[in-house]
Amino acid sequence: MLGLSYSHTMVDSFQEVGPAALSVARDEADSFRSSLGGRVRHAWDMGWGRLIPEVRASWVHEYLNDRRNINASFVDLALPGTFATPTANPDRDFGIFGAGISAEIGTDWTLSLDYDVEAGRDEFVAHQLSAGIRYSF
Repeated sequence: MLGLSYSHTMVDSFQEVGPAALSVARDEADSFRSSLGGRVRHAWDMGWGRLIPEVRASWVHEYLNDRRNINASFVDLALPGTFATPTANPDRDFGIFGAGISAEIGTDWTLSLDYDVEAGRDEFVAHQLSAGIRYSF
């Protein structure tokens, strides 16, 4: 499996209310990633349909997302001026690993259960569990 993805994220500026409220400047980030991996699956014919287990793994590399500053200032002019808060250095390389199983029941129904984990980043791990039911008509 080979993949490419690009995303552009923008957060508009906003202003908090209350004591020590902040006025936060607009922020933008771009991400361009490649992924390279594979999956292994096998279908077993059963009396009621097919059972299809699968394992998968991919390596992801980030090209664009860089460390940047988020600028803010206090709304109350009596407090100190503008300051910048740096974002964390993004991890450039990480893996996504998963396993799943599907059951094709007859010709109309498919049940599936999948689990994926995104690992290999500093101080960050993401888990995803998904299930599905599909009926074809």
